[in-house]
Amino acid sequence: SKFRGIELEGKTLGIVGFGQIGGLVAKKAIGLGMKVIAYDPFVSEDRFKQLEIRKADRLENIYKEADFISIHLPKNKDTLGMFDKAEFYKMKKGTIILNVARGGIVVEKDLAEAIRGGQIGGAALDVYEVEPCTNSPVFKLEEVVCTPHLGASTTEAQDRAGTTIAEQVIDVLNGKNATFPVNAPAIRPEQMEVLSPFFELCENLGSLFINLFEGNLDSLKIGYYGKVSEYDVRVPTSVILVKILERYSAENVNLVNVDLVTKETGLKVKVVKSIRNYGLQQLFFFPLPSL
Repeated sequence: SKFRGIELEGKTLGIVGFGQIGGLVAKKAIGLGMKVIAYDPFVSEDRFKQLEIRKADRLENIYKEADFISIHLPKNKDTLGMFDKAEFYKMKKGTIILNVARGGIVVEKDLAEAIRGGQIGGAALDVYEVEPCTNSPVFKLEEVVCTPHLGASTTEAQDRAGTTIAEQVIDVLNGKNATFPVNAPAIRPEQMEVLSPFFELCENLGSLFINLFEGNLDSLKIGYYGKVSEYDVRVPTSVILVKILERYSAENVNLVNVDLVTKETGLKVKVVKSIRNYGLQQLFFFPLPSL
């Protein structure tokens, strides 16, 4: 009885942060027979519908339903210390916490106290407030599984990393775009293959817009409709912004510095995505002045 566990089938998984990784976790959880509810105020309704995942309007909805909570958030000023004592005691009693995203999002001292007090059922952690971590309040708890920030430490992942680096160098030397640059927007190879033929169109749309638009440009809405809404649109967005900001900035604007130049100019950019295609077959995007 000491090693008796619980089944995942029929349990509810709450996902906090519904980006690419959160979406992959949701698919795998559904395959295990779990119910999934996700919270991410920055993800469109269409993505939830596309993956057939129920959207939580508030974190509290996750807390009320989830047997497991899996965290997939970046570490920033808004998420640092996000899961603390107050949050743990809003959750269902016995909830299990999983954090393999970033250290510091979960307050380890509060987590340990909530587990010892019986409010939280257990946890699985791969990241910590201080790394490398040699001492944490959760280390001595039998209810917690800890790994030393392994991330994607598998034989296959390491092999792919080496192969990818070699392929990237060859592509760049042959004049192609790098898929995983460290200082510019990057998208997955299969998405780049679909989107790259449209980059020239993005440039032309940006040029057309800036030549038709009159007045001060302080905000911009860029819409992606139909099939394109299923893809990572950061690169095409950057291509459009480069052409537009050439008019407003004294700098040589490019894909590497376009995000910085956008912030410096004070231009507010809103990206809208929808699976509705307005009768078009493939991809459709066009910058529109914000109303």
